[in-house]
Amino acid sequence: MNNVAIADKDLSAGSQVVEFKTILAKLTEATELLKNQKQEEAAATISAMSDAVDYLLSQAKLGERMYAKEQQVTSELVKSIIADLGLLNQKITGIQQEIAAVSVEIHKDEQSVELLNQRIGQLINQMRSAENELAHHRRKLDELNDKSAGSIVRSIFCLGLDRAIMGIISLVDQDEAKIRSLTDERDRFRQERERDEGQLSATRDLLSSLQNQRDEYTRTIKQLEATEDTLHQNEKAARRKLAFFTDISLFYGKLQAVCDGIGNNLASVADVVEELNDTSPRIVDIDASGSELIPLKAALFKFDAMLGDEPVEALF
Repeated sequence: MNNVAIADKDLSAGSQVVEFKTILAKLTEATELLKNQKQEEAAATISAMSDAVDYLLSQAKLGERMYAKEQQVTSELVKSIIADLGLLNQKITGIQQEIAAVSVEIHKDEQSVELLNQRIGQLINQMRSAENELAHHRRKLDELNDKSAGSIVRSIFCLGLDRAIMGIISLVDQDEAKIRSLTDERDRFRQERERDEGQLSATRDLLSSLQNQRDEYTRTIKQLEATEDTLHQNEKAARRKLAFFTDISLFYGKLQAVCDGIGNNLASVADVVEELNDTSPRIVDIDASGSELIPLKAALFKFDAMLGDEPVEALF
């Protein structure tokens, strides 16, 4: 703002920049004139800075509006993110419940498959035992049906040979029937196990999908929380800057009223000077580079430094 001059009138003999230090010099000059009872000259001095005060007031109000809007927009974004976080947390809670239910189903399916494996193992053992019995009975039957000479001699002394053969044949038939029954039961259990394994695989896929979805929601929540934290910091900074510009606007608004009514109230100049000389920290520091609060005069100089060579609208 070092190149920004008053458009309608000069602050003094030469063109000067619109800065608080110029206004401060005019206030100091007017105060001295009043001490020397030069009311008309003091009033003229105050009136001469009216355009400068108007400009600085307009810049302060513009900054106030801009940061008020920024704070509003940021606050709305934070509200939106908080709502999204609530929905995501609800979804995660629902998914966790689904995961728990699916995990129970997987446990049941695993137990079912294990029981079927055990039953199939038992049937295989029974089949082996029945096959051994069948082999034994077939060897017995072969011995009884053996037509060798030794066998014939032995058969002479054996009573009820035909009946023995028929008994062995019956046992063989029973063994074969038992093996068929065990084979059918084994195949049925194998089919049931295959079905349960397919169901178990599908349930595990569902569990994996739910876990991936939960993890994705968790990642999104972390990203939103980071964004929320950043927005909170931005909203805090916007609120601090809004408070700063509001205080600056209030001062220049008061000073503008003094300039407009200076002909009727020269005493108000002393009030403004007294306010500027108050060193108590009461204005929010716009950048919090030092204390949270700074004196009014320091805030006005900082406002000048913010403007620099550009009006407020060029800073955004």
